[in-house]
Amino acid sequence: MMNYLELQASTWQLYQALQQQNTLHDHQGTVICSSSLEQVVLFYSEQAATNEVSLYEPGLVFVMSGKKCGQLGQYQLEYDRDHVLILTSTYPIQFSVQASRAEPLLGICIRTARAEVRQLIHDIDQHNSTAISLEDEEALGIDAHPLSDAVRAEVGALVKVLHDQIAAKLFGETQIRAIFYTLMRDHKAASLLRRWAAQEGQFAQFQKAIDYIQSHSDRTISLDELAHYAGMSVSTLNRSFHRYVADSPVQYIKKVRLNLAKLMLNQGQSVQVTASRVGYESNSQFSREFKRYFGHSPVQAKLAGLKVA
Repeated sequence: MMNYLELQASTWQLYQALQQQNTLHDHQGTVICSSSLEQVVLFYSEQAATNEVSLYEPGLVFVMSGKKCGQLGQYQLEYDRDHVLILTSTYPIQFSVQASRAEPLLGICIRTARAEVRQLIHDIDQHNSTAISLEDEEALGIDAHPLSDAVRAEVGALVKVLHDQIAAKLFGETQIRAIFYTLMRDHKAASLLRRWAAQEGQFAQFQKAIDYIQSHSDRTISLDELAHYAGMSVSTLNRSFHRYVADSPVQYIKKVRLNLAKLMLNQGQSVQVTASRVGYESNSQFSREFKRYFGHSPVQAKLAGLKVA
């Protein structure tokens, strides 16, 4: 069974190989390398950072060296080589990074779709007659979960597969399913992922609201409109957002749009076009809110992206 030092070494070798291919740098100095699987990326940084903000997508994040500390409302999330970050929605998270040249931040992010997790759960239940009881519906939809040796071994197997492009195409997705399956042998992790995949219940309604926000990021969304689409009252909608993302719907929408805007600016899009595409009619309001949230102007974000392109 692969230990964390062997996993770190194998991931580092994979990162070095991928670094010769297409890379994307963000303005905090993190290098993001795509792999032979579209849903898997590697990230690397030698720079410590504090109070940065980024948009986290649904999936799993494994850190092989270094450490990240995230802040979601009043909740703190610390993940390192002994924890996996499980995300069941899109989260705008403020975070800090512990990294240096001697001990850089190195890790793997596996993005996943809700439908894929739902299919896996369906396949598991076809072979398991035991009823599964879910944990507290009040829990956040994100968790820095202890990393077991069994899950680490499956991640190591994925890294090994990714070293070979043909093997990645043939076996990569199967290995990702193996990671999720092994992770779900833990009751808490299984409860979190099953709640996410469920098609009924308050968490499912909340997910409908999240999906609606994602698909309508270019225009104003009223709370009445959002609540109606999700099938709940405005008061229940507010409680759901505070419960699952530790934010109000209005603040969540604003943070998601500003993070999408930051990505567009880093890729060289103009401030005016970016503001319009994330639902702002006023460039000045967009610039004020962007600077208040990120601590620098949209123009600075664009220049930072151009410098590392």
